[in-house]
Amino acid sequence: MQKAKRIMFKNISQIAQKEIKTIKGIKAVLVLDEALWSATGASIDNINCDTLFIQYMDIDHNSRIMCFEVKEAINWTLKNLTSTGHLLEASDILSLDDINTDHQEGRDIIASASQILERLNNSRERKISLAQIRSIKEKLLENPVSEAGVVLPEAATDTHKRRYLSDIVATVGGIPHPSGKSGVNSEKLNEFIESGTQYLSWFKKGMIPENEQTTPIMPLGMNTHGAYRSYAAVREKIDQYFHLCALISFSRHMGIIDPSLSREAEDTLIKQ
Repeated sequence: MQKAKRIMFKNISQIAQKEIKTIKGIKAVLVLDEALWSATGASIDNINCDTLFIQYMDIDHNSRIMCFEVKEAINWTLKNLTSTGHLLEASDILSLDDINTDHQEGRDIIASASQILERLNNSRERKISLAQIRSIKEKLLENPVSEAGVVLPEAATDTHKRRYLSDIVATVGGIPHPSGKSGVNSEKLNEFIESGTQYLSWFKKGMIPENEQTTPIMPLGMNTHGAYRSYAAVREKIDQYFHLCALISFSRHMGIIDPSLSREAEDTLIKQ
């Protein structure tokens, strides 16, 4: 019979809580029954921790950290590190040699860290600090043109170009910029141009040539616009009328309504 593992708890703030002092203790959290957690969820506003770190942990973005999110954070950390000896040192420095490059995510971390160190003229350095990462991030946020080619409207010095970029974002949507705003890349620019070309082509079809009174899509000439607006105002009622007509026909066929019911009575029923 397998011997049960003992879990040690400590009285913290009048609550029995598991005290974690080792990597083994961190790993034990992954198998700890949630019934033994002092809380299964907590508002991020009540957690005394780095705000950005907590936001990354909040996977479902509901402003609460749940048990599964704590476990996911532990799994992610253990997966991406080959050495966990520095986890309990409360250090904000990461050694690149400790990153697990056996999978793509780890290789992406190495690539990003290397780019940051290169921008800081420390390309030979094998360690990176949180302060270094945030200093580069601040510069990226300040740059209206991201390295991925996403351009914010405020990047344009000309008023017309700035409005043009804003119209692209408003019309076909934008691409996330590191600042959190939406910008324009080459794909969105091409999409906007193509959509604009199609719209202009459609618009021209609505123009009535000289010496003509109507066109296939302007059957009432210049009165077509007003007629359509009038139709649109009662469109739902018209659709409802024909839906009810179909229902009456079906009900008559199924014997739900007396087949001898007069058309006048049917109209009265529909109006009701």
